[in-house]
Amino acid sequence: MRESIDVAATVLTQALKLVKAMSDRDVKQLLGGESRLALVPPGHRVMEFTPALDRALKVLEQLGPEDLQQLDTRQAKVAVLRKGERVVRPFDPAEVAETVTKLATEGEIVRYLDSDPALAAVNLKKVATALNLALPAKVKSKQAIQLYIAENVIRDRGRWRLS
Repeated sequence: MRESIDVAATVLTQALKLVKAMSDRDVKQLLGGESRLALVPPGHRVMEFTPALDRALKVLEQLGPEDLQQLDTRQAKVAVLRKGERVVRPFDPAEVAETVTKLATEGEIVRYLDSDPALAAVNLKKVATALNLALPAKVKSKQAIQLYIAENVIRDRGRWRLS
C-alpha cells in the first residue's frame, strides 16, 4: 500500500510541475476537457491531429499482416505522395524474365513487355541476358527486342519439355 501511495505522490508532483509550466490558455483547455494529459514514452512524440493524419491512419488500418510486418521490420516505409507522384519499383530483369517464361504465347510475351514503360530497349537487353539470350547486332529497336525475346522463349520452351 505504501508503494502505491509513493507512486501516486510522484505522479501528482510531476503533474503539478507540468501545470505550473503551462499557459493560462492551456490550463483552461485542460480543465474544460479540450485537451488532456498523456504519458509519452521516450522516442515517441505528440502529433497534431489533422485531416491528412486522419487519412493516413485510415490507410494504415487497411494494411494486411504482410504489409504491417514489412513496416515493423523496416523493409517498407510509409511516405506521403503528392498529387502526380507515384511509387516506382526498382527494375529487376530476373523478375521480368521469370514472368516472361510463364506466358503461353509470343503475343502474350510481346504485350507484357510492351505494357511496362520501364521496359525500354536498354532494360529489354538486360531481360534477354537474364534469359540467356544473346541479341544479334541487328536487333536494336524496342519492338525487335520484344519479338526476339518472345520467339526465343517460345522456341526454347519446346526444347525443355519432356515427352
